[in-house]
Amino acid sequence: MSGIFLTCTNGGKSPHLINEPVSNAVADIADYACYYKETVNGKLEMHFFYPEGYDPRRKEPYPAVVNFCGGGWIQGKMEWAQDNARYMADMGFIGIAAQYRLADYHSISVLDLMMDANSAVRWTREYCKKFNIDPHRIIAMGDSAGGHLALSTAMFPHFMEESENPGISSIPDAVFTVAGAVNVNDDYFKGLLLGREEPINCSPYHNVRSGLPPVYMTQCVDDDILPFSYTEGFVKKLQQAGNTAKLYPVPGGSHLATWEDPAIRAVWEMELVGAVADLGWGLP
Repeated sequence: MSGIFLTCTNGGKSPHLINEPVSNAVADIADYACYYKETVNGKLEMHFFYPEGYDPRRKEPYPAVVNFCGGGWIQGKMEWAQDNARYMADMGFIGIAAQYRLADYHSISVLDLMMDANSAVRWTREYCKKFNIDPHRIIAMGDSAGGHLALSTAMFPHFMEESENPGISSIPDAVFTVAGAVNVNDDYFKGLLLGREEPINCSPYHNVRSGLPPVYMTQCVDDDILPFSYTEGFVKKLQQAGNTAKLYPVPGGSHLATWEDPAIRAVWEMELVGAVADLGWGLP
């Protein structure tokens, strides 16, 4: 439960969506948990956090957020994805922490992670009635490498499992990122692809086009790992292509400041409220 990559196998079957409840072991962590995808590397979990007063029979369905943690695509824990999911639940969303595989330089390519992210959004839309989720108000959210995965759901929907139904879109209705990786056209990312694709074809910065969902990005100006200038340039490219895109710069800070510095975390939370308001969806 703590790791994003599980080592059990499924007998060699191709990856496919499933809907199986997880044991009560996570009852003290999340309001609900299930497996949403089975891969040759194991089953992937989703942990749900409901807003106060959640009513699955309410007339107006709830907006939802599917959140992906960071970790350089090679490490990560479900716990890392839960805090933002909980915070979005506090704002009136159904917050979902989504598990994904981890690139391992051997058999799991970062392309598999991108497909897992697409699967998570598609699953949320496919099973929206079960949770009373509005299929037209789904946000993909992530930080650092998870931000790249969130953007991938909007920009690279063609990376999908053969077993999945293309008639159910994996494209979210908006994307929120925190210090998201936008330019992955480099040797590090190339090594994670295992030769299955060129990094430039997986790089949001290099694949901007019109017709993308709204994108809202937050990042510390003094980020010491991912250059703020890339994010700034990416947002400008999105806007120039006619997309809705906004950048909320946080003065100072570092790459991990929104998690490690309470003052900067508070600034990010205020900016997030502004981004949600800008969507015009309203809150339940």
